[in-house]
Amino acid sequence: MKRILGPLAIAVALGAALTTAPAAAAAPEAVAAHQIRAKAAGVWTGTVAVPDGTVQVTMSFHPNGTVCLVEPPPGPDGGAEGSGTWTRTGPTTFSFRVTERFFDGSGATVASLRATHRATLQGANAFTTVGKASYYDPAGNVLATFATSSSMKRTQQAPTPSCP
Repeated sequence: MKRILGPLAIAVALGAALTTAPAAAAAPEAVAAHQIRAKAAGVWTGTVAVPDGTVQVTMSFHPNGTVCLVEPPPGPDGGAEGSGTWTRTGPTTFSFRVTERFFDGSGATVASLRATHRATLQGANAFTTVGKASYYDPAGNVLATFATSSSMKRTQQAPTPSCP
């Protein structure tokens, strides 16, 4: 299970099934939404805390409200893929949800994770999160639910061209 929890932490960092960005009700709200999108969009690298330690991850947040796992890439023994959505929740806050699939070398799903995070920007190039994740077996049964957190630094202003 420890081998799977490493990729699991990656999913936790990302966050699934979140609503898309709220529509602007008025011009000031549209400006605020644009500003937080500009602040959060980009490529971020950092650590995610899980029950058995921390994992290094890289995520890409896109201005359209999508987020995806960029690294670590899958290897010959399998790996993980994850994506989700994010939305502005305040002047310096946002939330994101992801779903991640863990697979073996043949591509068969061995587990999945759903995570939700609340993020707070720490200046222009950092954010921290607190969240909750649930880990599932291939049949969709909950194996574990736990609290998580992350600390991320911006490594690139522009997001990746597309999710892997």
